[in-house]
Amino acid sequence: MGLPQGWLSLPLLLLLTSIPTKASLEIDYIPALTRKPLEGIITSSTFTLDQPSGQFNSPNISDTDDIWLVVAFSNAVQNFTAPQSFQCIPHASTFLEKKYYLTIQASRVLYSNETNAQDIRILRVGNETNCTVNMCNTPLPGPGPYK
Repeated sequence: MGLPQGWLSLPLLLLLTSIPTKASLEIDYIPALTRKPLEGIITSSTFTLDQPSGQFNSPNISDTDDIWLVVAFSNAVQNFTAPQSFQCIPHASTFLEKKYYLTIQASRVLYSNETNAQDIRILRVGNETNCTVNMCNTPLPGPGPYK
């Protein structure tokens, strides 16, 4: 079964940021839909990416830096600017207004190269249905296309 045309327009953007210092760094990495044999890789409100294992080994990246996945409508990528403070982070609740948001906050420790052969290392975008905070990975509002 093939993937729906136009649903997800890659590349997505991973943003590495240390917001308190007002610095950010986009890394040269293109997230990809997982090719693992899983059900529901793409649904009407979610998609599943491979984790960016081993992508954050640069000496310019600290263990304390936040790593965010930026999800955007394809036509909104050019409008994205990295937030300058934690309060300015666009979350899923502002997605329809801003056309992009940051989700799945992590640190590089979670994305090390070390994996167990039995680990399924994926990022499921749009997976949290019972969100009560701004920093939520809420279901996507429709079929996209997303970048």
